[in-house]
Amino acid sequence: MAETPGTEFTRSVHVDQRDKSAGFRSRCGFFKSFDAGPDTKSLYDISFPYAVDLMQGDYWIPSTVNPKNRLWVEVAPNTNLDLLVSGAACDGAVASGDSEVVLNAQAKGALDAMLTNNGDMQTEEVYFRLTSVPGDETDFTNLRKARWDSANSKLVSPDGSAFGLTASDADDIFITVRWEDGSYLAPGEFVRMGDETLGSSQLPANTKIRFIMLNEDGSAVDVGFNLTYLHN
Repeated sequence: MAETPGTEFTRSVHVDQRDKSAGFRSRCGFFKSFDAGPDTKSLYDISFPYAVDLMQGDYWIPSTVNPKNRLWVEVAPNTNLDLLVSGAACDGAVASGDSEVVLNAQAKGALDAMLTNNGDMQTEEVYFRLTSVPGDETDFTNLRKARWDSANSKLVSPDGSAFGLTASDADDIFITVRWEDGSYLAPGEFVRMGDETLGSSQLPANTKIRFIMLNEDGSAVDVGFNLTYLHN
């Protein structure tokens, strides 16, 4: 087919994985019976005692469950940046009408490192909390999605709306990296997740991976998860 002048055609698509692991491909299964609903969230945490390059995951649930059940998967949920770099905190107070949160130099360095993989930095869909984490960590009321403006050390509202959060100068900042955000669970289906974006996702030893399920059924739901990773 002749190309129309001024039109560009995609010739190929590939994954730019510049820092491939020297490890071997491994696969590990996990099982969880999530709490009975309806409208009930429960969580399941796993981790590896050694560093891995997480490649992808999948799940399967029974065919008889409610199709409105949902899944969140979080990597390093609610990580306090102060634990990564001492002194990391807000740079100035935050008012409820603010659409930006400024981080101090220590917090900027910690977040840059946390979001960088193979030389590329994740800047979109960064989830954060301010000041504290609720006792029920499945409560997302004060969890916000932001764009990370590293050059200006700011978490910025994606659509310009106010975050509706308050904090004092030097208050703590908690970051969560997600790769499933409330996806609907397909009953009776074997579903892959994360392999579109998680190639060579380097997780240090003991990094927590959290599965959160919203169960709309009146009884507990059994879910099997598999994670594929590289480890040397």
